[in-house]
This record gives sequence, C-alpha cells and structure tokens, in this order.
Amino acid sequence: MTKLRAIILSALSLLLVAAPAWAQATDPNLSRDPTGTPTSDRYSLYATFSSEKLVFAATYSEVYTTRRHPVQYLEIHLKSAQTNVKYEVAANGIPFGTIEVDSFGYGYLFMSASKAGRPSPLPFFAPGDVISVGPGKAKFIQW
Repeated sequence: MTKLRAIILSALSLLLVAAPAWAQATDPNLSRDPTGTPTSDRYSLYATFSSEKLVFAATYSEVYTTRRHPVQYLEIHLKSAQTNVKYEVAANGIPFGTIEVDSFGYGYLFMSASKAGRPSPLPFFAPGDVISVGPGKAKFIQW
C-alpha cells in the first residue's frame, strides 16, 4: 500500500511541476521567437509628477504583434492649476508633442505608432528615461 501511495504522490507532484510549463507551451496567445521559444509580448513603463501647479501620470507600452513589430502607446493624464494653456511634451529634452489644458484644468494625450519599417513620431522609452510635460519632469520605471 505504501508503494502505491508513493507512486501516486510522485505522479501528482510531477503533474503539478509540469502543468504550468505545458500550459505556457500550448498557449496560442503567447508570442514566440523564430525558434519557438516564448517571449514577452508587452513592455510597460510608468511615470508620475506632482507639484502645486501641475500633476501628471504617463504610461508607455510596447505591444508586439505576430510579425514582431512593436506597436507603441503613450498616454498622459494631466491636472493643472492653470486653465486653457498648452504644455510641451518632451522625451529626454527632445519635444515631440503638446497637451492642451481645458477650462477645468485637465489635459489628455494619447499617441500610438507602429514601427513596421517607418519612422515613428513617438520615441522609444526605456526605464530611467525622462518625460517632461511643461515644467514637470519624471523618470519612467518598469511595471
């Protein structure tokens, strides 16, 4: 009886160890490199800035398509003490867009771009890169 119990327990433990790897290997939504090895299909960064005059939060993502071309997304939400103004948006000191603040003091910017062989209007960001919105600056961290 103990021999049978040991066989059953070892079979269950093997199943518990192998099941996550098997599920990952058979997931059709998981991106793979040319050798078939699963790779990450999303890269996300986050930055926040807060002062008495300006508060903003920025999210940057790269999502890889089946052809392995990254599609970039940048989203910035802003709250300003000043209304009806425009703030310049810059990446590491290089301007690439503007945000208009409405009469309630809120602003929003959404940009997306695909790098399928064309120049992108949106810069690629990495952890530690600085995003500036008007006078506010924040560093991106990975999340």
